[in-house]
Amino acid sequence: MKFQTIATGLMVGCALVSSAFVINRSLRDEPSRASLARVEYVKDWREVASIGVTLGSDSAAVTVVAFSDFQCPFCRGLLSFSDSLRASGQPIRVVYRHLISPAHAKARGAAAAFECAAQEGRANVMHRMLFELPDSLRSEAWWSLARLAGVTDSAAFQACLASEAVGARISEDSIAAIRLGVRGTPTLLFDSMKVTGLPSLDSLRRYVTWAARQAQPDGR
Repeated sequence: MKFQTIATGLMVGCALVSSAFVINRSLRDEPSRASLARVEYVKDWREVASIGVTLGSDSAAVTVVAFSDFQCPFCRGLLSFSDSLRASGQPIRVVYRHLISPAHAKARGAAAAFECAAQEGRANVMHRMLFELPDSLRSEAWWSLARLAGVTDSAAFQACLASEAVGARISEDSIAAIRLGVRGTPTLLFDSMKVTGLPSLDSLRRYVTWAARQAQPDGR
């Protein structure tokens, strides 16, 4: 045959990753291995979760770190899944971090607009609008979008977009992604569990439940 049998799991989303399972350690009450496509466990995840824009509920029991790209369609799917989790009583707190594909010409501008809106306290709304209004990325009318998101200080927003600081903030996330071995989006960290690609909603529920157990003092 011209091509060999496709290995376990198809490439998901924008991720360019190996299709093998990598399980570095076994944990009590972890989700079944059958559901763990492209999973590995990582060290220093708490440090990764300490930097980034926070989305969702601050009171949520589970924090998920999301390496994402505003032009990645599979990252957009994660937004609707987060809505489903919240509606079903499993709200999550998301620490949003950037990993921008060189193929996505508008993603870096969108990331900067998001960071600048976050400085004005409008991160949640801007995040949703950038994903739900993908045509806005093509026009690069960042201030128009920010104003719709509730940002009121045009001068501060434009100054932020032009600043070196916001570019450094985005690059910092890319460096963190490289250190973690993240090579595609979306990549999610549930506690120490790294999941590459967009999981199904059922799998996402299991990961959140597992992470909530790890957050308890006895890990149950």
